[in-house]
Amino acid sequence: MNSFTNIVLGCQRQEQGIKPLLSLITEEITSKKYTRISACAAYASFRGVVLVRTALSRAETPRFRWLFGLDDYITDPQALKVAAGTYHAQTRTVAVAPGRRFHAKVYLLDNSDTECASLIVGSANLTAAALTKNCEGYVLVRAETAEEVVTLRNYWELFWRMGVPSTKDLVSQYEEKYKTRQFHEPEVEEERSDKPRTSKTAKLVKESLRSSRLAWIEFGSNTGGGGQLDIVKKLMPFLELPTNYGEGTTVYRTFNSPLGQKRFQITFTKGMWRFMNLQQGFRRRLRPDLNKPSPYVLVISRGEEGADASLKVQPFRSKDTELMIQESKKNGFVDASVQGPSGRLFGWY
Repeated sequence: MNSFTNIVLGCQRQEQGIKPLLSLITEEITSKKYTRISACAAYASFRGVVLVRTALSRAETPRFRWLFGLDDYITDPQALKVAAGTYHAQTRTVAVAPGRRFHAKVYLLDNSDTECASLIVGSANLTAAALTKNCEGYVLVRAETAEEVVTLRNYWELFWRMGVPSTKDLVSQYEEKYKTRQFHEPEVEEERSDKPRTSKTAKLVKESLRSSRLAWIEFGSNTGGGGQLDIVKKLMPFLELPTNYGEGTTVYRTFNSPLGQKRFQITFTKGMWRFMNLQQGFRRRLRPDLNKPSPYVLVISRGEEGADASLKVQPFRSKDTELMIQESKKNGFVDASVQGPSGRLFGWY
């Protein structure tokens, strides 16, 4: 341990002026320019995952590894889904085993560089309360040589190897058993996705769009004659559009579409970003009757490392769209372009 440059011992007590653990994680990410967080926790809540996911979302190409314990059916199933829905993420769970508990809480912050990493080991589960207000004890170790970084990574990966990939079937089976439990940890229950949010939590939920795999938006009447689509500004981070722009600013994005891989033009014009040539990717008319709003939604799925993102359209009044919107609403990952009946729904997860 003495070879490491910095060791920080902490007991999180806000009334004593010590910063919450989430603040420490955020400061480490910012000061060291970390691009990956590997979070291992015995129990996780929806809000805990959103907080950590958002803490890294502004990094260039953020990456995540999530490892969750499932003992006693305390971890919120929606936390598993939100973790799995994170862009550039791997998710594993540690299976319930008779006679033992998976009780580790370990957070590793690093990047592709081998010269710096931070490891936090302590009592804090992946819940909003543990990260922001509970009295939690922890130790933070900073590694600043290649050898030290390897040591910290190898330590975290001891836990990672205990897990198995979190599949849809595994989550579904876990969710069914979770629902039949008579008692759930109050702290985790209070942080479920269907509980009322504070204004701060609501803001973080919206920022989670930056690190989502999928987004969708109604076409409505904003189609520029039928073959284009006005993009809600809040979707800019998802599409990785520039933050410095003006009238006529243009970028190109390659997407897989039903008509093959296409290069789409996105231009900022008349106060909006717009897909200028969206129709080229689809046989069906995106707005069949110009006297009526389009009956479709656009679904954008971001590809994994080295893969192109994809575009598809599906009827707004369809079972697939209904399920997609329900999943977004479960997490509060849904919004409207403007308030009122003329607003177009959009969402993500």
